Amino acid sequence: MHPVRLFACAFVAVFVTTSAWSLATPLFASPDEPSHVARAVALDHGQLIGDKVGHALVYTTVTVPGSIADGDRYVSCFAFKSYAPASCAHSLSSSQKPKSIEISSGRYPPLYFAIVGLPSLASTSATGVYVMRLTSALLSSLFIALAFMAVGAWSRRPLLSVGILLALTPMVVFMASVVNPNGLEISAAICLWTSGVILATERADDPPAGLLATVAGAATVLMLCRGISPLWVFVIFAVLAVLAGRRGIVAVARTRGARVAAGVIVLSGVAALWWIAAAHANVLRNIGGLPPRLSNVSVAATSLGQSTAWIHQMVGVFGWLDTSAPYFTYVAAVGFVLVLAFAVARLRPAASLLLLVVAVVVVPVAILEHDAHQLGEFWQGRYTLPLAVGLPIVATSLIEGTDVLARFRMRVTVLVAAVLGAASFAAFFNAERRYASGLPGPIGFEHASWHPPLGNVVMALWALVGSLLFVALVIGIVGAVTWTTRERRPDRPDERPAPITAVATPA
Repeated sequence: MHPVRLFACAFVAVFVTTSAWSLATPLFASPDEPSHVARAVALDHGQLIGDKVGHALVYTTVTVPGSIADGDRYVSCFAFKSYAPASCAHSLSSSQKPKSIEISSGRYPPLYFAIVGLPSLASTSATGVYVMRLTSALLSSLFIALAFMAVGAWSRRPLLSVGILLALTPMVVFMASVVNPNGLEISAAICLWTSGVILATERADDPPAGLLATVAGAATVLMLCRGISPLWVFVIFAVLAVLAGRRGIVAVARTRGARVAAGVIVLSGVAALWWIAAAHANVLRNIGGLPPRLSNVSVAATSLGQSTAWIHQMVGVFGWLDTSAPYFTYVAAVGFVLVLAFAVARLRPAASLLLLVVAVVVVPVAILEHDAHQLGEFWQGRYTLPLAVGLPIVATSLIEGTDVLARFRMRVTVLVAAVLGAASFAAFFNAERRYASGLPGPIGFEHASWHPPLGNVVMALWALVGSLLFVALVIGIVGAVTWTTRERRPDRPDERPAPITAVATPA
């Protein structure tokens, strides 16, 4: 398939799914969304950071219309309460009277907010906030679609698309659908992991310009999402360097395009670090520090004990951490892929995967060990997702590199895609039911007291179509790349070996 058509198909599949979540989730019913919406609106109305609040650096004061300032009060009756349907909320204010409020995201890097806040220039009503969500979903969909396109255009390891599907847990899709820079951060990380793995393992000797541009673009956007994002980029490139080895690094560095891409990434990193230092973007909220008598070792052990909860959150704990998704399917599937990758990979590729596993576990613990006495146990599983989404992507690449599943590739793809598609829809349905009737509640929507735009049934069907499109997309990519590679095998009597660039050449 031509790369442009593949990108279009992938974008439609991703955006249909993310937009279903955008519309089916009550306004402001996602982590810190009231603060992020206010930040975006204030930024696009001329307030870069806002005014400092006292001597603290965490909060800033911004002036926004009353409809936007109403966010925290709007969700107060059902946030953190899975049994309470969203119908308990009062109607969102339509007031345009300016109101000053304190927000915790005023010092975040401005790129994401500047784009997502554009619809607020036309409307700051409930409709405007929904359009801001859809804008955020569109941004994330672009990078996830680029990841799928990279597999079809520049890779001979089509199971990478299954790795992307495993990375797209319901939590990833949920965060991509609401106003929160964490969603774009995770989506850009998926794109960087996918394109970076292809570059490191398959295209180091002849990196296409399109692949290098994808790596540079994803890394740039990722670094400019949140205050901690440059750390994720550093760890990702460290893992990719181990995966490529000395020969691969030298081969890539010899090309002019790679040097240009590296220059763009470095300049973006300098800009990101400048903003973080100048705006104090990594100053965090104090939610209650741990007792001083606890040693650092005890804090680290306590943090490590939170790993199971973090894994659950990486798969799906929606709303204000009040609505869970069935997560066993994803945990079991990713665990199987990791074990198989370690079993079949050579030493250096296996070392890169091990490094990533260690980073996913250790980095959150190290951050908490450093700050927990002052700030408390503030970490959530979604914060680690920019690293964690690399696990299935790297693992499936290593498995494909050994041809262990070559004979069963299509069967594995169909099975995994179908199961994950069903699991994703089940997570959406459970979240929609929670807001419509509360949990536990009726399975259907006959007695629903809250209704999203277009209605509960339509949104459920919308999400179902998105899940089916995802399944079809992954099966189509694996089938197309497998067929193309088989047709061009060097052992066919009337054909010569074809360069990998013949798989698909980007326009």
